[in-house]
Amino acid sequence: MPIISLSSFKGGVAKTTSAICLASLFCEDGTTLVIDADPNRSATTWAKPGGLPFQVCGEKEAAKLMRSQKFEYIIFVSPQNFGVGNYSGIQDQRNR
Repeated sequence: MPIISLSSFKGGVAKTTSAICLASLFCEDGTTLVIDADPNRSATTWAKPGGLPFQVCGEKEAAKLMRSQKFEYIIFVSPQNFGVGNYSGIQDQRNR
C-alpha cells in the first residue's frame, strides 16, 4: 500500500485539490483513503456532501479506520511545516 504525502511549508499551494484529484484517479484501481491533517480541513469539507468514491477522514480517525479496513492507497494531506519525523505514526499503522 503506497502512502502519498502532499506537504509544503507554505499554505495555499493546492495540496487538498491535488489530493482529491489523485484519490479520484487511484480509487478506480483500489480502495483509497485521504487523511486530512490540514487544520483547515478542506478535504473533509469537500467530502461532507457525500458522493465521493473514496473515504476522507481526519488524522485522529485514521488509525482506527486503517486497522478496520484495507486500503490500496493512502493520501495524506499534511499541515504546514509538517516534518519528515511526523510520518512515523502513519507508517506504524500501515504495518499493523
